[in-house]
Amino acid sequence: MLGKTHYGIDLSHYLLQQWQPPFFSKTISIFLDFNNSLQITDEEIINDASDVILGLQIAYQYYVSNNYTISISVSAFCERAMKYSGFFKLYKVLQAII
Repeated sequence: MLGKTHYGIDLSHYLLQQWQPPFFSKTISIFLDFNNSLQITDEEIINDASDVILGLQIAYQYYVSNNYTISISVSAFCERAMKYSGFFKLYKVLQAII
């Protein structure tokens, strides 16, 4: 049995030497900060609301943050957009971006 450190080193070396990343026509990088916005609770995870909250977070960062002259917080955006939660499921937001 390998130790975690040894396995991590072996995996790292293998990925650097052998792994070929898949080709994507478009890649994005988004930083999601859950400390200053909506946080996912255990109840939301049970009710599958985490999917919508992640979609809202990504939509805010990609479409709203730094794109408008007026300032709107992520929590205010999420609270107002929650009544349209069907549009903010994670897969729908990712499809719209890509």
